[in-house]
Amino acid sequence: MNWLWLTLCAALFVSGLAILIFQRVQNAHQLVAMRKLRGSDLYASLYPVLESALEKGIDEVRIEKDSVTFMGIVPPGRSGVFDFAAEGYRCLDSYRLKTLTQLIALDAQDLQSERYYALHKYKVMRPNGEMDRAYVYSARQAYRQMFRRSVTETETERMY
Repeated sequence: MNWLWLTLCAALFVSGLAILIFQRVQNAHQLVAMRKLRGSDLYASLYPVLESALEKGIDEVRIEKDSVTFMGIVPPGRSGVFDFAAEGYRCLDSYRLKTLTQLIALDAQDLQSERYYALHKYKVMRPNGEMDRAYVYSARQAYRQMFRRSVTETETERMY
C-alpha cells in the first residue's frame, strides 16, 4: 500500500515539474517572439498609430489577423484602422497575432490593468467561411467615465 502512495506522489511530482519546465520554455519563446516583433518594420509602422490612439483615449482595441482597429472614448465613435495589407504587410498567423496582442498591452500600460480593460477572444468569420481568432481589449465603464470627466475638466480649464 505504501509503495502505491509513494509511486503516485512521485508521478505527481514529476508531472508537475514537467508542466513547470514546459511553461518556462513557452514563456521564453514568447519573450523572444515579442522582441523580434518589437524590432520589426510592422511594429515600427504600427507604434505611432498606437501612441496617437493612447493620447486620445482608447475605448476598444481589436486585433485581427489583417488589421488593428482603435475605437476612441472621446469623441465617441472615433476610430482608426491599421490595415496590414494597405501598409504592405502580410496577415498574421495565430502565434504572431497573440504576440502582437501582448506587445500592444505592454506598450499601452492601461490595457494591462484588469480594472480599466478586459481582454476577450472572439472569432471572425471570413467571406470564404474560414474562422479566425481575434482579440479585443474593451474599456470598462468606470474607466470610460473617468476618462471623459478628465477630458471635460481639461477642456473647461482651457476655456477659462
